[in-house]
Amino acid sequence: MNKETVPIISIISNFVLCLLKVGLGITAKSSALIAEGLHSAIDIVSSFIAFLGIKVAKKKPTKIHPYGWARAEVLAGFVVTIFLAVAGLGIIWEAIEKILKGDHEAEITFLPLLIMGISVFSNEILARLKIKIGQREESFALIADGKHSRVDVLSSAGVLIGLWLTRFNPVIDSLTAFLVGVYVLWETFILGKEITENLLDVADLETEEEIKKICQKEQIELSSLKTRKIGPLTFAELEVSLPAEVKISRADDLISELQATLINQIARLEYVVIQIKGKGRRSRMIRGKCAEILERIGPKKKGFRVIIPYRDDKPYDDFGAPEYLVTDFKNGKEVYKEVVNNPYYKIGRGHGVRFSQAVQADEVKTINIGENAKKALEKLKIKLEIT
Repeated sequence: MNKETVPIISIISNFVLCLLKVGLGITAKSSALIAEGLHSAIDIVSSFIAFLGIKVAKKKPTKIHPYGWARAEVLAGFVVTIFLAVAGLGIIWEAIEKILKGDHEAEITFLPLLIMGISVFSNEILARLKIKIGQREESFALIADGKHSRVDVLSSAGVLIGLWLTRFNPVIDSLTAFLVGVYVLWETFILGKEITENLLDVADLETEEEIKKICQKEQIELSSLKTRKIGPLTFAELEVSLPAEVKISRADDLISELQATLINQIARLEYVVIQIKGKGRRSRMIRGKCAEILERIGPKKKGFRVIIPYRDDKPYDDFGAPEYLVTDFKNGKEVYKEVVNNPYYKIGRGHGVRFSQAVQADEVKTINIGENAKKALEKLKIKLEIT
């Protein structure tokens, strides 16, 4: 079941309850039952607003609304809280009015009690369903509507108890309704605070921690990070530091890779903006005489081995690449060819020299290569051809 189906079920359920409560309230001369019927009518409007908010939030971004419509759910939730506040104040006002006037003329039979019992049961099921799916889908509108249904449970339960105890002391009905109204206002305050923070672009601290972990894993130096929540979605702005010698084409690739990694690994992250900050001179990838002993990787060597930086089935314009075309030659003839993944590759760190050593390359053909990598290949006695 998705978040669009739940409000429809709620509308149908409350429509039936509204008709039964108002009809029985008029028959039994019970103002409490009539008020509950009107409350169910408010629930219909509340669920309809939640449904509209969810539908609008799914619309695709436009030129005028480049960030999409995710805030529609938050606004729908805000409208629902207004209905909650009105319902709470209405319950309190009616309770006080009854206490002051002493107006208790209801003729309660078994049927009104049965209807109120059904109302309590059905509203509790709807409340749990809305809140559960709303939390799963991060839908403020559905969570707000679920809180509203939870209030309806207490309201209906209070009316049910009041109707039952009216035979012994008529004032109990009004006192119970008053306490229910106070609870409604408290729930409205808590939910309204959460929705207001979301409207004011509150930061998503949980997502920020996930972004920091990914950048650390990918060996990216994060200079600054800002996030903001818009409805169920999160938008992020990052500034990362890269060595000043990194070429523009390479920097563009790094940004694209990091954006794709963040969006793929963090489900609620909808949009990422990354700025690059230049940083000093490029640090050496391999120090000393490259004496590091690496595990052999790739296919078994069958002759003179030539490697070419590769990506997306075509030569890559930088030596440090996510994969390489590995070709073996014997007696001048090609005997083996395969594209091999570079396990040392990280965003911002190509580790082409490490791959060359681990795959036992005899020659490297590349478009661009840094001075440090040139020297490292020379020390490893690996031939270099710049194409």
